[in-house]
Amino acid sequence: MPGAEFLWRLLRHVLPRRFRRVRDYALLHANCKRLVQLLQLVLRVPIPSQRLTLQRSPVLCQSCGKAMRLIAGMIRITDHQLC
Repeated sequence: MPGAEFLWRLLRHVLPRRFRRVRDYALLHANCKRLVQLLQLVLRVPIPSQRLTLQRSPVLCQSCGKAMRLIAGMIRITDHQLC
């Protein structure tokens, strides 16, 4: 990746002075998960059921052939619960 492209992608995440990230306030704050769940119950918002995880075959190490352990993963958010 060229240096200019890297800097452009990096600086897209920098906020101007006196701006605050919105997710740190009100219902989007990390400590408000229980409040959001309570509001969903009171307002009778249908909460989607948790999806079952599919059993996948283990990824094998190319060197020793043993199963490798997954230590991190990415999740996709497909629907919004508050909107």
